[in-house]
Order: sequence, then structure tokens, then C-alpha cells
Amino acid sequence: MTKDDLANERAALAQAKSASVESAATEVVSLGRVLFKDGAPGDPDLQRRYRFYKRLEAALALPAGPQRLEALYKTYRELRAN
Repeated sequence: MTKDDLANERAALAQAKSASVESAATEVVSLGRVLFKDGAPGDPDLQRRYRFYKRLEAALALPAGPQRLEALYKTYRELRAN
């Protein structure tokens, strides 16, 4: 493989990963809209999930591109840290 082939393969993998992340976030937001249609839950155990859903929803509201993807990754990292 040439350097150009490797670069093209990396770009294709990065694009596929980005699409997968955005697709998963869209699914979580869809579920969140159904689960939290009445607003923020009173149950402390559900509040973490609600905050995650709202952060993903805000990230998906950004224009498509690197800023949106970074916001999605940041939201995921914050979830894993807590």
C-alpha cells in the first residue's frame, strides 16, 4: 500500500466512525424524548441519564462537522468519568 492508500483508508475509517457515533447519538436522543417526554425526572437515578440525553441533544443541534463530533465525544467522556 502506498501512503496515499493508507491516508485514504484512514479517512474512510474516520468517516465511518463519525457516522456511527452520530447514528448512535441520534438513537439515544430518540429514546430520551420518549422516556423523558414529561421533563426532568424526580428520581435521582434517572437524572444522570436525563442529563446525558440533553447533552447529546444539544450536541446534535450543532451544525454537522468537527465541532459537533467533538461535542458528542466530550459528552461520552463526561458520562464515562462519572
